[in-house]
Amino acid sequence: MRTSKTKPRTNTSAGKAPKRPNRSSIYDETIIATGRARLPAPQTGSRIGRRYAVYADDPHNSLPTMQSIYVPALKIITKSADVRTKIIAKTLASHFKLTPAQLAASMSPHRKIFQTRVDWALSRLKGAGLIDNARKGYWNITDAGRELMSRGPKAVNPHAIIRSNRWVPPSEFELQAAALLKKLEESSPQKLEAIVMQFMINLGYGHCNPGGATLTNMSKDGGIDILIKQDRLGLDRICIQVKRWIRNSVGRDEIQSFVGALFGEGVTKGVFITTAKFTQAAREYARCQTVFQILLIDGMTLAKMMLDPNLKFDIDSLQG
Repeated sequence: MRTSKTKPRTNTSAGKAPKRPNRSSIYDETIIATGRARLPAPQTGSRIGRRYAVYADDPHNSLPTMQSIYVPALKIITKSADVRTKIIAKTLASHFKLTPAQLAASMSPHRKIFQTRVDWALSRLKGAGLIDNARKGYWNITDAGRELMSRGPKAVNPHAIIRSNRWVPPSEFELQAAALLKKLEESSPQKLEAIVMQFMINLGYGHCNPGGATLTNMSKDGGIDILIKQDRLGLDRICIQVKRWIRNSVGRDEIQSFVGALFGEGVTKGVFITTAKFTQAAREYARCQTVFQILLIDGMTLAKMMLDPNLKFDIDSLQG
């Protein structure tokens, strides 16, 4: 007769190895925050049912998912410029006809479920290049987002948006551009203007005569930092304004003042250069000009242009 061999049971209460951390609560919280999966109803004796039983009857079970927020959010941001996050969330709540109980549903006292999903959706749309928030808390549609919405809501592919948010390591060129931009940000306003003037000369502007490109008097420049003469008589002129900004973005008001300065100089061509970024409202205002030709160059674009090997441009050799 065969006897089964069983290992003797030992008391493991003392000196017991620690258990692996339970990640179920973290996983559940992520699912609730994004709404990427519907919570199943609990099943008797089911491990999955026990795991989700705490959430099965909660009001956030019927909240819109992150993916379902994409199209309505894009429509809201497309209608106007500089839309605040609170306005987007309020409009979305009205769009989905959410009840007070659904809006109050939370994972913790300070994290409302619906607001968290709205924040995730906006972050995903920004990562896909469809919206931008040059100013924190204010959203604008990008050219790519406007083009996508012109093809209709069905053109918005949630899976493509998620894939486009995957992190891609920066190239060597982008790292060099970021390092150059940091040097420009650390330059004094006077040195930055001298750098930009030499850069424009290297591009081929103002080289018709020794005085083709000049710096204006800083105390009386009237918003014009560099004046470029395209011909010897100075009939074709270009005015340039340079702003060394780091945190804030250049808005519509600054571009509007620049257009006024061009009008005062009797010039129709202008270039506005900054080490920061431009808001969508500023870009739209510059694009809608009919009499004046306005070119906007932000910090990263300027740095990448300066790295062109054909220009042989070196800012370290310039003296401020």
